[in-house]
Amino acid sequence: MRRAPVYRASWAIIVLVLSALAPALRAEEGRFCGPPQTPVKVSARLPILKAGNIPDFLATNRIARERSLTTYATIAERLLGIPDGPVGPGDIQPLFTFLMSMHDEMVASADQGIGQALADGFLSAVEDLYARNPVQLRRIRFSYGHPALADLDEAPLSYALYGQYSVVSAQQVRLTITVLRVDTKEQRSFSAIAPLTQVSGAVAQHFFDAFQRPELPEFVDPMPNKEWVPLPATLAVQDVLTTQAQAVCAAQGARLPTRLEMTLGAAFGPYFTGVGFDPLRYYAIEDAGELQVMNLYSSECLPPAPRQKAAVLCIRDLGR
Repeated sequence: MRRAPVYRASWAIIVLVLSALAPALRAEEGRFCGPPQTPVKVSARLPILKAGNIPDFLATNRIARERSLTTYATIAERLLGIPDGPVGPGDIQPLFTFLMSMHDEMVASADQGIGQALADGFLSAVEDLYARNPVQLRRIRFSYGHPALADLDEAPLSYALYGQYSVVSAQQVRLTITVLRVDTKEQRSFSAIAPLTQVSGAVAQHFFDAFQRPELPEFVDPMPNKEWVPLPATLAVQDVLTTQAQAVCAAQGARLPTRLEMTLGAAFGPYFTGVGFDPLRYYAIEDAGELQVMNLYSSECLPPAPRQKAAVLCIRDLGR
């Protein structure tokens, strides 16, 4: 009876440990490519359809038909011009109908063949990448089974693939492979433009990198507890007198950035800071308690001249 509190304490510790691990596990599962050390099952049934320009295709098809009709009409005219010849008007119409239907069938078959060739090239290119590059764990496992047999398989599909291609020029083809994560329905697309014989390999490289490259560690914010304040559009594109720059930021509950903050902000760019940096403009900054003007391109800081104007970006210090 005395051991009951010990058991209760043990269960409490287990619950706390599992609670702490749950967010990390959910974060790993939430990544599109899944946990980095877990194999994934990818469907090898890869339909690739043509995504062409329909007006251009119809115009090209019409030109081909007209040329064929002109050629066949010339031949028919010569055959019909033979006195008491073996070919009559009633024999010509079935010939034209057959030739036109054959033309349509050849166009359709050619499109289907290109899509299948690109799909086969993509799958073989992925296998070739595994053969040429040593990896700690082969994550991509292709499944060549039929979807009707999926319930009989122990490991369900993790991802499904489909693609589109379009002809860019006589030498270039654009191929896009879309990857669908089955459980979350999220999608990612990988695309490349290259000659027909190389485009599948180019897309396969992007796909291979996404799943096989190790996950990068989470980036540490070098400017914690600070936020850049976007100014109104009129001030964002116009310079102000440097003597007014501090007041502009103070009105926003902010201050002018230091030289280091401007350098870091410009290096990481708008998707990190939320504001734009123009390397050709001069910005008002405050460093070591002094008002200065900084050019991002040259990283030069100078005291402002009388009546000088400069661009303004502001930083707000957040409470910890």
